Amino acid sequence: MDHITREHKIHAATYLEIEVNKVVRARNEWSLVIKACRWNILNRE
Repeated sequence: MDHITREHKIHAATYLEIEVNKVVRARNEWSLVIKACRWNILNRE
């Protein structure tokens, strides 16, 4: 039983880590898009 619960905890931790990385990557991409848009707007004027 103990072995199974430990494996489940490892799987859960790995899954959470992957999900967090997805969110962080998405936020970083959005911030880059926003920065690029601002930069383009500033350069047009």
